[in-house]
Amino acid sequence: GEHSVVAEDGSFESDLVAVEAADSPEDQEAEHVFEHAFEEPGTHKYACKRHREDGMRGAVVVEPSRY
Repeated sequence: GEHSVVAEDGSFESDLVAVEAADSPEDQEAEHVFEHAFEEPGTHKYACKRHREDGMRGAVVVEPSRY
């Protein structure tokens, strides 16, 4: 199926990718990397655009720097 990572507040969004798109497990891993640098501390909620209602959701907790 197709999956994505979309911020609940709209601050970031990955491409929609198909899991079966890669020719090998190594290629699949390389093709499905999404990176985002969080600038602010807090709980940043996200979901898969196509599977949000099925419960495919998560959160990244960013704590303030101690330095």
